[in-house]
Amino acid sequence: MNIYDLFEKAVPEHYTINHVMIDRKSSVLIVEDTPFFQKMEARYLENAGYEVMIAGNGKEALSLLEKHHFDAVVSDIQMPMMDGIELIKRIRESPFLQNLPVIAVTSMTGETNSRIGMESGFDYYEGKLDRDSLLHTLEKAIANRKQVV
Repeated sequence: MNIYDLFEKAVPEHYTINHVMIDRKSSVLIVEDTPFFQKMEARYLENAGYEVMIAGNGKEALSLLEKHHFDAVVSDIQMPMMDGIELIKRIRESPFLQNLPVIAVTSMTGETNSRIGMESGFDYYEGKLDRDSLLHTLEKAIANRKQVV
């Protein structure tokens, strides 16, 4: 059961997304190892009009980043094979990916974890299951990137 779906059905005008599309749908790579969170985050983003691909860990994400264009990455921190900290370091080292907006979405909240994530290279740091905050942050990240590019 998705509690946000219930809220949207009860008061749909409150949950209208003001997502502005420019030329094409923005594409987002979700990097998450837990199927539950993969589905939830994908649903949030797809319902807001984003095209979504999913990687189960950092290694899969790097492979997808080599083959596809993404406007942003939404990544967990704790994952097998390659965690989010190693993934963001590799993204920032790449001349082709270094300016890609990357948002950490994690259950590892708190000032210390947030500081470590931001110092590692994430542009934003969000808690899991906060749909509205994630969508707002993602829209801001993509808009900021388009202004720079």
